[in-house]
Formats: sequence, C-alpha cells, structure tokens
Amino acid sequence: MNREKTTATILIAIFMISTMAFAIPIVSATGTVTNLDTSETFATIQLAIDDAETLNGHTIEVGAGDWFGAIVTKSLEIKGKDGAVIDDGPTHGSWKDGFRLVSGSSGATISHFTFRVVELPIYGWGPDDVTIEHNKIYDTMQGITNFDGDGWVIRQNVIEGIWTMGSGGIGICIGSRNSPISGNVITHNKIVAHIDHDYTFSTGGILLCTDERYGWNPGAVTDNKIVHNKVKITGTKTWAMALQVIGLSEYPVVDPEEIIYAKGMLHDNIVGFNDLRGSDLPISLLPKGLRNVNTISRNLGENYEIWSLVGEWELDFDVGGTPYKHYMSITEEIDTAFSGTGTNSHEWVVTGTKFGASIEMVIDYDNSDYLVGVIGTMDSDGKMSGTWATNAGQSGTWKSTDGLAILQDQAVGVNRGHGEVPANVFKPVV
Repeated sequence: MNREKTTATILIAIFMISTMAFAIPIVSATGTVTNLDTSETFATIQLAIDDAETLNGHTIEVGAGDWFGAIVTKSLEIKGKDGAVIDDGPTHGSWKDGFRLVSGSSGATISHFTFRVVELPIYGWGPDDVTIEHNKIYDTMQGITNFDGDGWVIRQNVIEGIWTMGSGGIGICIGSRNSPISGNVITHNKIVAHIDHDYTFSTGGILLCTDERYGWNPGAVTDNKIVHNKVKITGTKTWAMALQVIGLSEYPVVDPEEIIYAKGMLHDNIVGFNDLRGSDLPISLLPKGLRNVNTISRNLGENYEIWSLVGEWELDFDVGGTPYKHYMSITEEIDTAFSGTGTNSHEWVVTGTKFGASIEMVIDYDNSDYLVGVIGTMDSDGKMSGTWATNAGQSGTWKSTDGLAILQDQAVGVNRGHGEVPANVFKPVV
C-alpha cells in the first residue's frame, strides 16, 4: 500500500527536534560529581562524562544540589545521591533535556535523581539496554523517552504532573522511527496527572508506538512489556496507556489496508497487571485491531460490556443512496476477536475486533485484491451501524437489518481491551 498518506488527523505529541546545542553553566550544587572508579571529582556532570579517564562501565555519583544535565555519550551508571536535582540542561529545540542519551550510551543507567522544570528529563534515540530507575519527575512535558532502542528497563520511577504546549503531554514514550524495537520493559512505575488543554491531540501516561511522520521509516514494535504500573490520568482528551501506529491517514481508522498494516507493525506486546483505576480512559488502541495481536489483560480500572456477534447477519451498505445487501455469518469468537464468512455478489471472509459497543472489521473478497474496512457501534438493542471504506477509495454508511448482538456479561475492574480514542490522537516530542 502507499504509505505516503497525510498525517493530519493522527498525531502524537512526540518531540521532533533532531538538532541540539548546549552549554555548561556554573552550577549551584553543594555536593560534588565523582567518578567512583577513578576518585576524580568534577564541577559538572558533563565534565565527568567527557573526561578521558572516564570509561565505559564507570559509575558517576552526583551529590546534593541543583545540577545542569548532560549529554550521555558513554555506557555509564549515573546516579544521584543526597537529593541531587536536575533543573536545567542541554537545549532541545525550544525545550530542555535533563539527560540526553546518544550514540555510545548503550548500557547506561540513570537513577536516583529528581527532575524539575526540564521539559524532557530523560530522552534517548538509538541506544540499547538502558536502565532508568528510582527517579522522581515533576511537572514534565514528556518524562522518559526511548526511540529506536531495544532492551530498556524503566522501573520504579515516579512521575507527578504532565503538561503539554503543542506537543508532549506523555509520561513515558517508547517507539520506533527508523528501526524495529523489542525487549523493552516498563514496570512498577507510578504516574499521576491531571491534564487540561485545548489542542486537538490527546495526552496520557504510557505510550507504545510506531511513528511514520516526517519521512521516518519505523520498524515493527514487538515483544515489549508494560506491566505492574500504577497510572491515573484525568482531564481533557487523556488516556492512561495507549498503543498506536502514528501516521495513519484518518481517525477513526477505517481504511482496510491501514488496519492490516498496523496489526503487522505493532504486535506481540504485553500490557498487563496495571492499575489504571481513576483514569478517564484506561487503555486506548488505534486501530482497534491492535487488541487482537497484542496481549492486553488483567488491567484494573475499566468496566465494559461483553457482546456476542455469533450468528447470521443481514447488512445494508449504502452506495450513493442505494442499499446493497451483504449476508454475513459470524462463526468464531475468541475474547474480542471474531471471524466469519459472507456473500453478496461475491464470497468473502471477515475478521474483526469488538470491545464494548465498538466494532471494527475487514472484509476480504475471495480471488480479489478488494478490501472493505468497516467500523461502527452496537446499539443497546443489539443492532449495528457505522461507516465503511474500501482500498479503492469508495466509502459510505452501513447498518444491520437482520441479526442481533447479544449482551453476555458486564466485566468489572478487569480490562482486556480498549475504549474510544479522542480525535487526533497523540503528538510525542521529536
């Protein structure tokens, strides 16, 4: 399919600055910066990193006081002690980084710091096997960011207060822009924020994504784990956790090729055992079909209805004011996934996702490249309706005229899926 579609409606507030300039100011710290392996002391964190005798594997200890952050270019353990605070740092476009992890920093650890004021406390693009642990981040635009890095461990951090100004508004962001990523673990973090804004995109706690904007060419995002976190996000257009393929051409996603493509880009990840109670929208997926290719289970905080679609259906697809009959037989349901067959003037197979009152399907005509994407909702009486679009550019509305969805149960306090996503979804920082 053509991946050069516009991204006007689906944006994540990820910071998109690829250049950076910085200076090393005089700090107002009462402690010292010490290389514990050489016993050398330094006036700034950056001087300690850049020193010729500081080698990969060394530990840099930062004492009490307010410190300017640094560009991390080596595989170091950098840890705060006795109340080390990062309240300024290298320039990142219009914003400030705390620590920026660049080439050479694979295997680094950042721990036991308090971050204030800086918009991007910890920002990495490319390094692997980084550990971020036991940090406290207050009033951030985008707290912890990892693009194109494998094997990060982000654990036991506290993020309190998230804001946005045209981008950002994300507690922890993990994504692909230029290469596949896997093996990242986000666990035992606590994120609490109330976010109100007037922007068209939405904001939230933990985001796992691929990002195709600005000519990036992401790889697949697989085998990552988001488990045992406690996240409470409230406010305008917010979610606690989200999985998204960024760069799809529309919201909600109805293009059948984009639904299929997205499921091949972000799959086999685990989102489980998280406490999302109190959040306005616990889990957001775009497109909805990501639910069927990722394990999303046992997350506290969302009540939802369980409907069954198994049975025979008659659907009217409106084409230029004329209804065309489609006869569909749903024969299999597993959790939120369903599948079946159908006929009109052709035979076809259907696969889809249902969650609560929302439905998403792809109709694949036999012996043809013709695909139809179908999205819609189930009414309280069991009838369905919505919109459709084809990979040939046609679109319209549809409704069921025979057949009923059956309400089976009400699941309380355990999330196994996703809710509706606010329009113009996310906009992470570059």
